[in-house]
Amino acid sequence: MGRSSGVMITVKVPVNWDVMTERQRTRLSRITRRDTRVIRAYIGVIEHHERQLLTGTTKKDIDAGVLDRLTLRTDIRPSVSHDFKKRFPTISVNELQECRETAIGMWKVYLLLGRGKPLRASGYRSRKLPRNAFTRMFELLYRPESRIKHWLLLRDSLDSTRQGVRKHPRLAIPLSPSSYHLNQLRSATAKSIQIVKDQRRKWWVSSSCPEVGQSWTSLRGAYIPPCGN
Repeated sequence: MGRSSGVMITVKVPVNWDVMTERQRTRLSRITRRDTRVIRAYIGVIEHHERQLLTGTTKKDIDAGVLDRLTLRTDIRPSVSHDFKKRFPTISVNELQECRETAIGMWKVYLLLGRGKPLRASGYRSRKLPRNAFTRMFELLYRPESRIKHWLLLRDSLDSTRQGVRKHPRLAIPLSPSSYHLNQLRSATAKSIQIVKDQRRKWWVSSSCPEVGQSWTSLRGAYIPPCGN
């Protein structure tokens, strides 16, 4: 029996850090550090403009459109109060919007629960803040004939955005799922992921899977792009 569309499961798959090249490790660390800086910056803007951003009858939500008008330049909006494209030249617009949604989600938790403001609360000040990356930004790849069979292909816009390239490369991240992880991901489609680093400095890919389906794209002989290319 399939899961209903309202059921959400989370599957944490370890990154196979030991087999990664130094360049792959560096790129992954740079991407996650960049995302943390962007999320923190969004939270700072939300805190500064909270009254302007609050929406809904209970004022427990943040208006993403207003936040964009404060942070993202467009052809018809050439000037904004907080120019994130200029401030963060190594991230694509889609990734900026994912960081925006992550920051909004953190602020909504604060509004609903009345706890400490994000980044001021214990545990947020020093650790990395993972971005929720959605399906256009990643792919889970299965290569049955390869020694390393399971991969995450993640958009890597560190260089391409600065260069003005529209088609961004992907960073190939090897995974080491257990049979439990594979069973979970065979019966659910990963709609979003987070890349997290725990207190023991171990890296994980956390997949949120709300629907029945197949997460892995099975491609025999599929090309795994080199890191950053």
